[in-house]
Amino acid sequence: MTGVDSGALLYPRLPASAAERVLAELRALPPDARASRGATSHLEAAPAPVGGHPVPAEHLAELQQAVRALTIEFGYPERLSAKRQADFDRQLATLLLSKMDIVTADAASTEVWSFVSFVLLPEVPFWRFPDAADGRYLKGLRNTFGRLWWRAWTLGPDLTQLPPDATPFGEDDFVQVMERPTISGNQRLARAFYEVVLESRVALTRSELVRKLAIQIRARRAHIAIDALDDQQLVGMIRAVRDSL
Repeated sequence: MTGVDSGALLYPRLPASAAERVLAELRALPPDARASRGATSHLEAAPAPVGGHPVPAEHLAELQQAVRALTIEFGYPERLSAKRQADFDRQLATLLLSKMDIVTADAASTEVWSFVSFVLLPEVPFWRFPDAADGRYLKGLRNTFGRLWWRAWTLGPDLTQLPPDATPFGEDDFVQVMERPTISGNQRLARAFYEVVLESRVALTRSELVRKLAIQIRARRAHIAIDALDDQQLVGMIRAVRDSL
């Protein structure tokens, strides 16, 4: 359960004022015209001046191509069913983490995800969330791409790999974990938590298991030095808590 944070590429940041303007322009376009607006640069977008190397245009083009290939695999431009949405999100999260090589400081920037959403891949947010309010497009933690990169970074790296006979996490399951800072704020703990929940065969529903397990883990964090446990001990501790529910 080691981290995946070796990237050192800085992505362009599209300021909020520009993002809001471009979003309004994209909303006014018919769906088939949005993809033609895709680009690897924008006059108002620039990377942070420190912390790594500006991402090359060739890297952005490769990322754009890979994401678009995935959307086509999932039937773009036809609307996704709820089940296909969950499958797409797991695959896109895994793809973003593996290909972006982005530093976490950039991944925490709403302006970076605005660039990805409105400049690099402007058709994808509207296809994935066709009826969404602007917050789904503009806010980093709810952004079409940003929420998935963080999900894979926290719980992955490969969200498509599951234990035998395991039921994959759905959107509500992921949200329950990612919106609990006590769990998601520690990558090793979050990955161990995710592993134990996936393998669990208990009478509780998935949502009940996540909620009750999270409450108990939070209580134990008050008197257990989580960082002093190795990966095997961490998983063992969470299994013990689960078995006591």
